[in-house]
Amino acid sequence: MNGKYILSALMVTLITPVVHAQGRFNEMVYDKTQTVFHLNAPAMPKVRIYQNGQGGKPIKTVTMRAVGTDRWEATVKGDLNGKFYTFDIGRGECPGTFAKAVGVNGQRGAIVRQHH
Repeated sequence: MNGKYILSALMVTLITPVVHAQGRFNEMVYDKTQTVFHLNAPAMPKVRIYQNGQGGKPIKTVTMRAVGTDRWEATVKGDLNGKFYTFDIGRGECPGTFAKAVGVNGQRGAIVRQHH
């Protein structure tokens, strides 16, 4: 077998579940009136909203509420289009695994309108 073929098959095998999961799990759902955040995590997370993709202090911090075992949700009212977010479960901040877009160096998730 060709080495490139094996490498290509391996990449498809590894990436396909992530792509399918992203289609089923929306960690951030934007609407002009509110943005809803979802996270699967073992500890109660906070979601922080930032004006920019890098630097600055959060403009809002919201503690997420339990919606199932290790499942969390937070709704932030208002139009957050163009803002950025991070999740924090007590081990530092990061964008979620299923962020649709990210800011500088991928350190914050971007809140953007999703096109279908």
